[in-house]
Amino acid sequence: MKKSPIEKKRLEMHKLAQKYGISASQVLKKSKELDQLLNTYYSEQSKDGKDSKEN
Repeated sequence: MKKSPIEKKRLEMHKLAQKYGISASQVLKKSKELDQLLNTYYSEQSKDGKDSKEN
């Protein structure tokens, strides 16, 4: 099964955290990238919900 971009980013972050520790700059950068993906996803879900309620 193909992994979503969110799941891929989460796994990348987890691997970096295991290797460097959770406060490493690489992990924090990956966490911010994951946050951006999640914000985009939830924003799109919110728009889809509003569109279906209006119809």
